[in-house]
Amino acid sequence: MERLNNWMQYSFDNGERYGPKTGKDSVFKLHFATGLEVKELSYYDALFYNARMMAENYSQPFDVLLSGGIDSEIVVRVFKQLGIKQNVYTFRLEDDINIRDVENAKRICTNIGVDLKIIDWNLKHWIENDAEAMYQKTFSPIVERMIRFAWFDYLDNIIVMGEGEPYWRRELEGDFSKKSNWHLKWTEDYFMSSTYAKQTGRVIIGEWYNYTPEIVKSFHKLPIIRKLVNDEVPGKISCWSSRTEIHKELWPDIFNRLKLAGYEGADGYPFSLPKFLSQFQDEIIGNTRNQSYSFTTDDIDGLLK
Repeated sequence: MERLNNWMQYSFDNGERYGPKTGKDSVFKLHFATGLEVKELSYYDALFYNARMMAENYSQPFDVLLSGGIDSEIVVRVFKQLGIKQNVYTFRLEDDINIRDVENAKRICTNIGVDLKIIDWNLKHWIENDAEAMYQKTFSPIVERMIRFAWFDYLDNIIVMGEGEPYWRRELEGDFSKKSNWHLKWTEDYFMSSTYAKQTGRVIIGEWYNYTPEIVKSFHKLPIIRKLVNDEVPGKISCWSSRTEIHKELWPDIFNRLKLAGYEGADGYPFSLPKFLSQFQDEIIGNTRNQSYSFTTDDIDGLLK
């Protein structure tokens, strides 16, 4: 189970739970178990509870994909602190396409004191020769998500990815003269690693932060998140830039970094993509449905009592 006790499940087109996506217009749906008994934990305790439950239910070591971003860094840090065995990997692409992420991954592992295994991999070759077949198999709405499916074949153990951190976003993005509602967003593409794993018979924890509901429940009660969702921080439209500040309370040595897509090269601006990637997204993936669901703080409190 990619989520403890199946507390959250998904389906496509009213099909079976955890069934495959069968077309670009398939409708993604989330389902939640009823009568959930969710522990009252601090966010920091919830991170460690999440990892312990994972270790109780799966064999070690885990193969952790470290992108160089803060989400996957937290996974490595929590596993390390709890003594959970892990192999930490990053994929190094040709022509220094992801050089900044690779350097971040090296720095993280040096700071934490874990070994980093680097696998060299040619992205452009894969896009030109294998990506379209992978798209027809998965109908992934985002090419960057789909790339990771190819990496899974290089890893032997249960794969863990630091995806799914609670993402709160302001409804009125540009008008800060008015108070706005904020919503927790769960978007289909976050779950594509899990859907691909089901198709291929692998066990992959594609959304580490969603393994237990305690992380979701506790995150929106953090003081900094409460200020955001109450619209008390003018100019902020999401919680992304607050993540370093949140986690520095537990790990002061976490360093600030740009939020990147991971394919910008040494000098590209954040979230820029090589032309061959953006072209594949536009020409092959195009308008593939990417369903998003939004929840208010009241929704979350009602769901995760």
